[in-house]
Amino acid sequence: MTRKILMIDDDRDILASYQVNLRKDFIVRIASNANQVMEILKAEDDIGVIVTDYKMPDVNGINLLKMIRQIYPDPIRIMITGFADMQIAVNAVNEGSIFRFLTKPMPTPELKQIIQDALIQYNLKKNEKELLNNTLKGTLKLLIDLISISIPQSLNIGSQARAVARKIGVKTGDVELWELEVASLLSNIGLLLLPNEIIQKKAEGKDLSLSESAVFNNHPELGANLLKHIPKFEKISDAILHMNDIFGSKNDRNVANESIPLYSRILKVSNDYIQFIQSNKTPLEAYEKMLELFYQYDPKLLELLLTEVVGSDNKRKIKQIQLMELKGGMVVAKDIVDDRDTVLFKKDKEITEPIIIRLQQISNVRNIVEPLLVYEQ
Repeated sequence: MTRKILMIDDDRDILASYQVNLRKDFIVRIASNANQVMEILKAEDDIGVIVTDYKMPDVNGINLLKMIRQIYPDPIRIMITGFADMQIAVNAVNEGSIFRFLTKPMPTPELKQIIQDALIQYNLKKNEKELLNNTLKGTLKLLIDLISISIPQSLNIGSQARAVARKIGVKTGDVELWELEVASLLSNIGLLLLPNEIIQKKAEGKDLSLSESAVFNNHPELGANLLKHIPKFEKISDAILHMNDIFGSKNDRNVANESIPLYSRILKVSNDYIQFIQSNKTPLEAYEKMLELFYQYDPKLLELLLTEVVGSDNKRKIKQIQLMELKGGMVVAKDIVDDRDTVLFKKDKEITEPIIIRLQQISNVRNIVEPLLVYEQ
C-alpha cells in the first residue's frame, strides 16, 4: 500500500511546513508549479494523493486537477485554498472530481486524517483495478486458448488482423487500442457455437447452402452475446456485433456509414484484408480487391490501410530460427513440415502457445524440418 503524496503550493514556506509536519506519516513529494507536478507524476507512478492550492501562478488549482485527471486518473485529488468561495468549491467538485475541498488554515491533525482517508480510498481502488485487470487477462487467455484449439484458423486471421487494426487505430486517434486489439482477436469467437460441418466447409472454400450461409452469417451476433456480460467488454461486444455491416448500405438494424461503430469499421477493413492475404494475394492485390468492393468500407480507413499497412507488408524481413526458439506471436513465413513433407502449420499464420506445445509433442515422434522461417517482429 502506497503512502506517497504530492503537495502543491507556490509558497515555498508552506511546502517546507508540509514536509516537516507530514513526513512522519507519509512519503511527501512537493511541487510549486504545473511543470514540476507533471515531471513528478511521470517519474513516480505510485503517488496516491494530490493536494493542491487553488491560487497558483501558472494555472489555478481546478484547471491543474483537470489536467492531472486526464493523464493520471488514479490519484485521489484534494484542493485547499484560502478563498472561502462556495463557487470555487462547486467548480472543483464538478470539474476536478476532487475528494475533498479544504479551506486555510487547516490544522495539521485534520489534514493528516483527510489525507489518510484519501490514501485508503486510493489503495482500495488500486486493488480493485488490479483484481479486475487480472480477471480480464485470465478471461481473455481462456477465450483465446479455446479458439486456438477449436477453430485455430479463425484465431490466425484475428491475430494478424490485430496488427493491421492497431496500425489503423493509432492513426484514427479515437480508440482504446487494447479494446480494438481484443476485438480483433475475439472477432470470430461466435464460430465456437456453429456446427462443425459448416465451419469445415467454409475453411475448405466450399459453397454453403442458403440455410448454412444464414447460420454462418449470424456468428458476429452470437459472439457479441457471449462477450457482452463480461465487465469492460461492452465496446468489444458492440464492435463484433457490427463488424460485418456494410458501410454504404443500411442493414436490418438500420445502421450504415458513420453510425456503424468505429471499432467495427476497423475490424471490417482489417479482417477482410487478412482474409484476402490468406487467399494467396499480395498486399497490393488484396488492397486492389478491396477497392473493387469499396462501398463495403469506410473510405478513410481504406486510405489508412494503404498508407499504414500495405506498404509495410511488402517489406517484411524473414529470419531463421530453431523449433525451440519458437515463441507465441511469431508469424511463420514458410510452412512448417516434417521430413515426409507433411504440413504441420501453414505459412503467414501466427503461432500461439498451444500450437508450440503441439509442435513440440510432434517433434518427439517425427522429425520437423529446421530451421523454421518467421517474419521479424
